Amino acid sequence: SLFPSICISTSGAIGLFSKSIKPTNLSSGSKGTMPSLYQTLYTISMPEHAVIFGPTEAGNYSQAAIFGNFGIAINVFGDQTTVNLELGHTILHRIEEIILESPEILPGDIIKMLQDEFAGDWQLNIIFSKIEGQNLTFAISGNTQAKILRDGKTINITASVTGPVKIGDVIVLGTLVFFEKLFSPNIFDVREDLALKLEALPDKLAIAALILKIGEVSEPETAPPPMKKDFFL
Repeated sequence: SLFPSICISTSGAIGLFSKSIKPTNLSSGSKGTMPSLYQTLYTISMPEHAVIFGPTEAGNYSQAAIFGNFGIAINVFGDQTTVNLELGHTILHRIEEIILESPEILPGDIIKMLQDEFAGDWQLNIIFSKIEGQNLTFAISGNTQAKILRDGKTINITASVTGPVKIGDVIVLGTLVFFEKLFSPNIFDVREDLALKLEALPDKLAIAALILKIGEVSEPETAPPPMKKDFFL
């Protein structure tokens, strides 16, 4: 991704699972071989979603994506000789492998694995979300955070936490720079305008975000029970 990008999806986009749940390839947008985790694990109405990320340059890589019932926003910042498009794609491919091999894994455990396997002369800023039944889990590392827009309120997520997910929730995962430069409480409604706003920013390299709106969820028998206490509030 050599240029700033935004993908709005109600029917599919690069690096995303579409509403019809056809897997796509992160690098090309063509059909891939990755089985749909939404089909194999849950019967979930695929959220309407958008991903936005800045251009890749030497020393800076940003991306956002959906892997099954996991969401992710990532920025890698460091030495110009080691942080590049190849490193970013390698990390994303490893995330894909981990989720396929262990779909029950917790987001925090993925981050620990990535930190161990990709230790180097760079900073890994990453945030994961995972929807499991009626529960939503976040894991955060580095300069990232999340916000949940629910019933006219904004819930700030700045640490790893689990709580209930509700129909109509708008969930935003992103880097701190994204929230400083582009976030607004009505971001889901104005998501199609983000491309022009991103293009106008003088410093856009560290921007990455996933924006999604939760639809209906039909739980499998093995799904964990919904949490009684709302830890987000």
